[in-house]
Amino acid sequence: MNNESKWLEEYKEAGLAQRFHNTLLIGELTVYLVTSGAILSLVFRNPPPSQETRIMLALAGTIITIVFYLICERSRDYLYSARNRSKALEKELRFSLYSDGPKSRKVFSAINAIRFLYAFSFLGWIIALINWMPCITSP
Repeated sequence: MNNESKWLEEYKEAGLAQRFHNTLLIGELTVYLVTSGAILSLVFRNPPPSQETRIMLALAGTIITIVFYLICERSRDYLYSARNRSKALEKELRFSLYSDGPKSRKVFSAINAIRFLYAFSFLGWIIALINWMPCITSP
């Protein structure tokens, strides 16, 4: 097996890795949204939960947001690693699928939109936690 055949196999694997991690990012986001929705449904149920229960739910929401954010960032690292390896192999194979693809956006990218969602959720849980803490809200 010559170098070009090895590079071609690695290029195929890098493409599969990109698709896998891209799908994984969406799957992780879906699980996060479902989990957060379940916590929110407990917060806003009728009759309302006790103050202690709301504090525990806000803590759970905060922790879940942090955990899923970290998982998302790690998946993004693997996605970008596979994409960069594909671009490097394209030079050797004289391909241009990823090299000539759309230029990456700096501000309005999908990854930044996901980061904003996590930051907004985190901020919401922190505000809820502060509002529900008796030592902070009572005079």
